[in-house]
Amino acid sequence: MSIKITPLEDVRKRGYRILSKELGAFDFIRFIQQYSSGYGDYTKEKNEILSKMPVDEIYNKIKRKG
Repeated sequence: MSIKITPLEDVRKRGYRILSKELGAFDFIRFIQQYSSGYGDYTKEKNEILSKMPVDEIYNKIKRKG
């Protein structure tokens, strides 16, 4: 038995076409956005923001959200 290996780019394009057809444009985009890896350095940015805030302010913001 022989297995044909399709290039990943072809698989990706086919998958996008199928998802777009089945979900519609709006829901297709919403679905794809769930898997976006984003950009930047989250840890560095978080530390920069939080280092400028007093601990009690951070605590109060967390408490209000919960």
